[in-house]
Amino acid sequence: MQATTVTLLCPNPNCKYPNSETHRFCQQCRTPLVKQYLWVEGQGIENYHVGDLLLNRFLVKSSKVLLDTRPEQSIEAQIFDPASVQPYLKLFPYCPHIPQPYCVLYLEEKQSHQEVLLLDQAPIGKCDLSTEENLELSHRYAQPLELAWKGASALRQINWLWQIAQLWQPLAEQKVSSSLLQPNLIRVESSLVRLLELRQDREATPSLAELGQMWQQWLPTANNAIKSALSSLCLQMIEGQIQKIDQLINILDEFLQQSAIAHKFTFTVAAQTDQGLTRQSNEDTYYVTDRETFSNLPLTIVCDGMGGHAGGEVASSVAVEAIAQHLQGVNIASENTTSLVIKLHEGIYKANDLINQSNNQDHRRDYQRMGTTIVMALACPPKMYIANIGDSRAYLINRSGCYQVTTDDNMGCRLVRLGMSFYRDSFSHSNSAQLIQALGVSSSKVLHPRIRQFVIDEDCIFLLCSDGLSDNNRVEEYWETEILPVLAGEIDLTVASRRLIDLANHLNGHDNVTVSLVYCQVS
Repeated sequence: MQATTVTLLCPNPNCKYPNSETHRFCQQCRTPLVKQYLWVEGQGIENYHVGDLLLNRFLVKSSKVLLDTRPEQSIEAQIFDPASVQPYLKLFPYCPHIPQPYCVLYLEEKQSHQEVLLLDQAPIGKCDLSTEENLELSHRYAQPLELAWKGASALRQINWLWQIAQLWQPLAEQKVSSSLLQPNLIRVESSLVRLLELRQDREATPSLAELGQMWQQWLPTANNAIKSALSSLCLQMIEGQIQKIDQLINILDEFLQQSAIAHKFTFTVAAQTDQGLTRQSNEDTYYVTDRETFSNLPLTIVCDGMGGHAGGEVASSVAVEAIAQHLQGVNIASENTTSLVIKLHEGIYKANDLINQSNNQDHRRDYQRMGTTIVMALACPPKMYIANIGDSRAYLINRSGCYQVTTDDNMGCRLVRLGMSFYRDSFSHSNSAQLIQALGVSSSKVLHPRIRQFVIDEDCIFLLCSDGLSDNNRVEEYWETEILPVLAGEIDLTVASRRLIDLANHLNGHDNVTVSLVYCQVS
């Protein structure tokens, strides 16, 4: 069907005004319009024309890109091929490197049915489009890594290779590591490596020697500061001297430290909390390190407490104090990656044990047990360490985009990780928001904190927040207007944090709100 006029409905449920695709904000209420551009895995769309509207909903932008003009509408329960879809679902915690299934689209082709998989959060770039007219990709400029490689700094080039190495084992476990051997699938958005889609491994499991051979092709345009070391590394991989991925990651970690010496890292932190419009008390707690204690390496923590009889306030306060106290005795700058991750785990377990013991002593049971979510960020240049339990989140924001870098510990996300549901569909379950783990509700033996590392090679901001802000996709809707101005030097961090609190109270308003912003500057 040829589309004559395509409109996007305002996501504000009290508005629903029809807007043109060219608009960035609703012309009626000024709510930001989030454009849902989707990557097509499979064949069949090439038989349609740019501008066609499929199923009265999906606008064809090219043979590989569609725009969902009705993202607020649900999609019928998905029937999918587990072999092709489950790797995406089980790799869900590795956002934003891996796109996620959005839906299966059934096409009628010459009296037969053909299905294609639509992927959300894929690194779509201008090279994927038949025309750039009317395109809004929220500042994201995805490029093939091969094109972006030339002229990149030594730190960034090592960062890209380090991310590929970090993804190697998780993808190998899902038998899709060959995706990392196909340069046409590897995209970069500023500092981040992101895969366009996944490809199944063939009979033979890909080897690090093959990875070394691919990297070797990039040596001619490698930064002069690392060209010799990188050449030696590729040769060791090809000759089989490096056969374990941990060994490769350790070597790249050393390269990162050496490359970071030429850079100066500056960190600014601003945090605020607010009771909100409807709650009787504030069960959120935050922590921001003082400069003397942590030698200018910031630690910030956000906790969202829960439990009867003011238990949430106690749990979140205990967690923040215990973790901060545990890390005060650590010379963070002298720790290697492995030992620092261990120290972070120890601090989280210590906080969990203190709250759990208090629950046991007071004979609290089931929903009376106090607990707390936690999300924390610790900078140790050139890396930022992010840890989380529960549904308090962390986002990475740079000039290219806004990326959620934590995974919620709730029933909905659990179904996705188990390969049982698309993320979009998981919200339809009545208990999808129910937490499956939090600090203090059970023994540390069954607690599984997730700790991730991100290399800082450009100015960026890490946003940590409780769900009072992140609910209803408020961060995704407003990062451009509320956080990008900090990177542009138009407002300071404290103003931005206050505006985010006000925005959460105005648009959500149902919960306590806590925001912590870490502004990382690299020169």
